[in-house]
This record gives sequence, structure tokens and C-alpha cells, in this order.
Amino acid sequence: MRKVLVLLLAGVLAGFGVWFYLVQRGPARPTVTVYEAGPSFASLALYVAALRGFFTEQNIDVKLCPGEALASQPPAKADVYVVPFDRLPRDCIAFALLTNYPEYFLYGRERQSSFRWEDVREKVILGEEPAADAEVVLEHILRRHGLRPQTDVHLIQNLPAPLRRPAWEAGTGDYILLAQPDGLWWEEKGKAHLAASLHEAGPVLGVVCAAPRTALSAREDLYARFAAGLFAAQRWLANHSAEEIAAQVGRFFPHLNYRTLLRGVSLYRDTGWWAATPEPPRKAYDRLQEMRGLAGEVAAPPPYARYVDPRTALRGIGLIEAQKEKTP
Repeated sequence: MRKVLVLLLAGVLAGFGVWFYLVQRGPARPTVTVYEAGPSFASLALYVAALRGFFTEQNIDVKLCPGEALASQPPAKADVYVVPFDRLPRDCIAFALLTNYPEYFLYGRERQSSFRWEDVREKVILGEEPAADAEVVLEHILRRHGLRPQTDVHLIQNLPAPLRRPAWEAGTGDYILLAQPDGLWWEEKGKAHLAASLHEAGPVLGVVCAAPRTALSAREDLYARFAAGLFAAQRWLANHSAEEIAAQVGRFFPHLNYRTLLRGVSLYRDTGWWAATPEPPRKAYDRLQEMRGLAGEVAAPPPYARYVDPRTALRGIGLIEAQKEKTP
């Protein structure tokens, strides 16, 4: 009988312990699955938010899934997509901004101490497809410098992405548009040299966070907290040195040595590549549509609300500001 009572008491105590643990622990935090094509300097605010606990402070967990990790899982399973603005997935809308420019830089075959846009006259540039925003912005810059695309400068726009690198290595082109961190890696290997960025065209919608329209409407609070964590990280990036940032995010770029990583971080920081807040500005959208029109890619600009919803980002910014006011 004593043994039975002891076992019964042990069971009660164990059950109480489990109950107490669950009560103390509280409800599980919701997880936001974020899809990105691969490690990118555009995503540094996401990495910082995850590493420094800014998402945890908003009571959410974030799972970063690079493209290759989703080979057996359709991208439709993701809650957030980190994509260039011109690559929005079907039925998705941009709700937060990561960069003010397309994530491309102009690289040359030869190292130049002082690049001028006039240097590309009568040269060949391996570009992107005509409708790509990086190509549209490049053409806009060329026109501003009195260079007519396909007349004064030859742009190769019909090469599929897998063939651009072999074409360059085979000697095709004098300049090439490269995304990061690929451009930095090519430069590290001596295959290309940084000539210019595209930031002089002015801010546009570069890399964004997008979500399915239905999910964004149904889970407004969750996405607002995601935007809040992102905003906290954007403020952290703005207030820390390139060295501090590189030390924080190095684990995401194992293929880059520290010197190259620091160069990339400095490049983005010094040219204002990262967005200061997650709000996708209407002015940046309009500027991009104007460039698309001049390039002949759109007859009439589509309405802002068709592709962008800034309300989630504004709610996230408001959450951080309110929390800041409560902090003694």
C-alpha cells in the first residue's frame, strides 16, 4: 500500500511539475518562415534582427530558409519572401523595404582608379533582361550622362543567368552587372573590378519583404511585429560601424573572407543602400515607374496599391516607437 501511495504522489508531483513548467513558459511564440534565394547583403537587417533578439522582443520566432533548403517544400509554404521588387511572387504584395536600390553593381574587366560613365561609351555591358529593374535603372543613368542605350552603349540583355558567368569568362563584354555577394567574390578572385553603383539614380524599391495578400490581411498583428523587429534592426545598422556589423553577420557569408565581407558591408553602408525604415515609400515607387516608362517597359504605371501595402510597416514602426516611449 505504501508503494502505491508513493507512486501516486510521485505521479501527482510530476504532473504538477509539467503544469507549472507550461504555465511559466507561456504560449509558444508563432514562427514566421522567411524565404530568400540565398545569403545576401540586402538581408542584413533580417540577420541582425534574428541574431540580436529583435524578433524575440516582438514575441515571434523567425525561421530563415534559403532557396536551396526549400527544394522539397513549395515556396507557397513561406510567410515572407525576400525578393527584388520586380520579382514579386504571384498573389503577393510588398509590405516592407530592405534596400533603396536594386542589388546590382557595375563591374569592369579592368581595374579603374576613377570611373566615369563616359568610359562605357562604345563598350559592351552584360546586363539583365530588359524589364529587370537593375537594367531599367542602369539605362536611366546612361541617359542622364548623355549615353543612348543600344546606340552609344551596347547592352547584352538576352543571356540567361546561368550563361552570364561563362560568357564573361570567355571574354564577352567590357562591363557586367553583378548582384552581391557574387560581385565581391568575383572581385576577390580577380575576375572583375567594381566600377560603379546604381545609387545615383535615386532611391527606388529595391529588395523587399513580400507576403501573400490573404495572409497579410488575416494575420495583421503577426506581420506588424515582424516589421517592428525589422525596424529595430535597421536602426541598429544605422548606428553601428561597418566593423561591428561585419562581426555580427559573418556566419551568414562563410565563403567570403573577413576583408571582402567588410568591404561589402562598407559599400552598402556608405552609399545608403539599406532602407532606414521598413516603409516602402510611394515616392520611390513612382520614381521606379517613371524609369520603367522611359525604358519603354510600361505604357501606364500600375497603381501603387496593386503591388505595395505600407500599412504593416507603419504599424511596426509605431510598435517600436511606443515601446521606446515606455522605456524609462
